[in-house]
Amino acid sequence: MELLNCTSPAMILEHTASVLGCSILDQKLALHLDEHDALQHLRQHFLVPKVKDLPCIDFSCVDEKEECVYLVGNSLGLQPKNVKTYINEELDKWHKMGVHGHFEGSRPWALGDECIVDLMAKVVGAKVEEVALMNALTVNLHLLLLSFYKPTSSRHKILIEAKAFPSDHVSNTFNSILDFYHIFYCLLVGDKMISQFTY
Repeated sequence: MELLNCTSPAMILEHTASVLGCSILDQKLALHLDEHDALQHLRQHFLVPKVKDLPCIDFSCVDEKEECVYLVGNSLGLQPKNVKTYINEELDKWHKMGVHGHFEGSRPWALGDECIVDLMAKVVGAKVEEVALMNALTVNLHLLLLSFYKPTSSRHKILIEAKAFPSDHVSNTFNSILDFYHIFYCLLVGDKMISQFTY
């Protein structure tokens, strides 16, 4: 299917639906996209929870034997089927080598990022020498706020989601305290102020 001059996901969906003779909300489009998904073969490598194993499910509305629709990849994605093998290999290495596991074996812990730089460069479309893998979410939030959070007396509020990870709350609070130049800081969760400092 030729996409002509489609430059955005919305345009691609609209064009594809038009060619199929349906609305972009039609199940026909969804099934077509699934059928032509170049990555669909990767699904078989993950464990998808069954509906029956999930909490708070009304079984009168769903088939409990079905796999659930899992859309939480930004927080905790699906478990890869081979993750237990890899974890057990690392636990075994820890058992046998102790601290030497940091620099020995096929996946040295201290150099873990270097083992996948080539792969990551392909994912982000960059040269290998342009890629660095680092930190976790909370550390990256610290770095982001240290670089870009420059409060003033009239612009000093940080808005954060109500159920963010506790470490994210700490990161936001800590970064505001580090800025000794501003007079007032408040952390807003939704529409509620949960912490406030006056200097």
